[in-house]
Amino acid sequence: MKNLSKIGLAALAGLAFLFAKKSKKVSGVGAVDSDAVREISLWFDNTRELHERYTVPMAKNLVKKMKKGIQPDLMMLANSSVVDNAVRDTLRDYAKSFGSFPVSAETRKAMKKEIADSILAYAQDEYDYELNN
Repeated sequence: MKNLSKIGLAALAGLAFLFAKKSKKVSGVGAVDSDAVREISLWFDNTRELHERYTVPMAKNLVKKMKKGIQPDLMMLANSSVVDNAVRDTLRDYAKSFGSFPVSAETRKAMKKEIADSILAYAQDEYDYELNN
């Protein structure tokens, strides 16, 4: 197990996800696939290129607003075009490694909320760090 690289572990996790996807039946057209939401959120959080492209610049902007006393709204952030682009690019990046899968509109909304929450948490951590140092 020590010899497995990070890419190997990511590939195993992706394959396990795809096998689990094939074994489940979608309960409805608008049903939220919580496994897909979790997987894409983890992929977004752990991919350096996506982190540098989306999380860091948005967090810097949010920290500036927090310093001015403006508390960011999660739903407004989730509905922004930047988070929409982040979800699109994350799905595209994930598909390059493991193949694409169908995503309902409700699942995409849940992905946007989860990624926005991740960015907001990162910004809050940065704000707390700057406040204490």
